[in-house]
Amino acid sequence: TGGPPDLEVTLAFLQSPWVFGLRVYKEAIIVLGPESYRTRNVRRIPVMHRCWFIGMVVALLVATAVGGCATPSGPNEPCPAPNGFSSSLACDKQVLLDIRDVLRGTNAAVLSSWHSAVPVTQFEGVTVAGSPPRVTRLELPEHGLAGSIAPALARLGELEWLQLQDNQLTGFIPPQLGQLSQLQILFLYRNQLTGPIPPELGQLQQLVGLYFSGNQLTGLIPSELSQLPNLQLLRVDENRLTGPIPPQLGQLSQLQILGLMANDFTGPIPPQLGQLSQLRQLFLYQNQLSGPIPPELGQLSQLQEIFLGLNQLTGTIPPELGQLSQLKLLYLWGNQLTGAIPVELGQLTLLQELELHENQLTGTIPVELGQLQQLQNLTLSQNQLTGSIPSELGQLGQLRLLWLYENELTGCIPSTLANTCNCPPLPICE
Repeated sequence: TGGPPDLEVTLAFLQSPWVFGLRVYKEAIIVLGPESYRTRNVRRIPVMHRCWFIGMVVALLVATAVGGCATPSGPNEPCPAPNGFSSSLACDKQVLLDIRDVLRGTNAAVLSSWHSAVPVTQFEGVTVAGSPPRVTRLELPEHGLAGSIAPALARLGELEWLQLQDNQLTGFIPPQLGQLSQLQILFLYRNQLTGPIPPELGQLQQLVGLYFSGNQLTGLIPSELSQLPNLQLLRVDENRLTGPIPPQLGQLSQLQILGLMANDFTGPIPPQLGQLSQLRQLFLYQNQLSGPIPPELGQLSQLQEIFLGLNQLTGTIPPELGQLSQLKLLYLWGNQLTGAIPVELGQLTLLQELELHENQLTGTIPVELGQLQQLQNLTLSQNQLTGSIPSELGQLGQLRLLWLYENELTGCIPSTLANTCNCPPLPICE
C-alpha cells in the first residue's frame, strides 16, 4: 500500500511479540506482493516501504528477545514486583530460581534440577497441586543446604508445607514467612539458625505444626504464637531461648505436643497449661524452671508423657497427677521436690516409667505402686525415703529397672527384686 503502518499494527508490538510477528508477515505480503516476495524483487518496492519493513523486522527481533526473558503470570501479564505475591505457576518458578543460590549457599551441587530449562513440576522437593496449579509444598530435608532462608520465600502465596529440616542453614528466620497465609507445616529443626522467633508467625492461621528444635535461636517465645487456632505441634527444644513460658500458650486449644526442653527458660510452669485439653506430650525438661508443679496439669486427660526433669522445681508432687489415666511416662527427676510420693500415682495403670530420683522426697515407698502392672522403670534413688521396700513391688512383672540407692531404707530386699534392684546394701528377704 502507499503509507506507513496504522496505529493498530503498532499496538500489536506492545501487546505480544508473536501477534506482532504475524502482522509483520502479513504486511510483508501486502508491501512486496505475492509475486515480488517469491522472486525477491525488492528493488521495485518504494524506499519508504523498504525502510518501514526493515524496521519492523528489527523491532520483531528485539521484542522476541525481550519477551523470551519475561516470566508472565498470565497470557499478557508480567510477574509482580519482587516484594509482591506470586500470582501464577510461572511466577512461582521464577521465585524458586531467585532463591536457589540463597538456599544452597556454598553447596552449589544441590538443587541442580532447579533450572530455567526444567519444568517446575520436576524441581526436586517441589510439589505442584491445585487448579490452577501452584507450588504448594517445598520439602528439602537432609539436602545439604548450606545457605539461609530467603525472605522471598514469602512470595509463594499458596505454599502449604515448608520443610527445610536437617540441613546447615544459617541466619535468621525471616519474619516475612508470617505472610504465608496458607502455610500448615513449618519445619526448620536441626539447622544452625540464630536470632529470635519472629512474632509475625502468629499470623499463620492455618498452621498445624511449628518445629524449630536443634538450632541456636535466642530471645523469648513470642506470645503471638498463642493466636494460632489450629496449632497441634509446637517444638522449640534445644535452642538458647530465655525468659518465662508465656501463659498465653494455654489458649492453644488444639495443641497436642509442646516441646520446650533444653533451653534456658525461667520462672514457674504456667497453670494455664492445664487448659490444653488435647495435649499428649509435655516436654519442659532441662531448663531453669522454678516453683511448684501446677496441680492443674492433672486436668490434662489426654496426656501420655510428662518431662519436667532437670529444673529447679520445688514443693510436693501434686496428687492430681494420679488422674492422668493415659499417662505412660512421668519424669520429675533432678529437681528439689519435697514431701511424700502420692499414693494416687498407683492409679496410673498405663504407666511404664516413673522417674523421681535426685529430689528431696521423704516418707515411705507407697505399696500402691505395686499396682502398676505396666511399669518397666522405677527410679527413686538419691532421695530421703525411709521404711522398708514393699514386697508388692515384686509383683511388677514388667519391671526391668529399679533404683532405690542413696535413701534411708531399712529391712530387706524382696527376693523377687534381687536381680532387678539397684538397692542399698540390704540383705535379701528369706
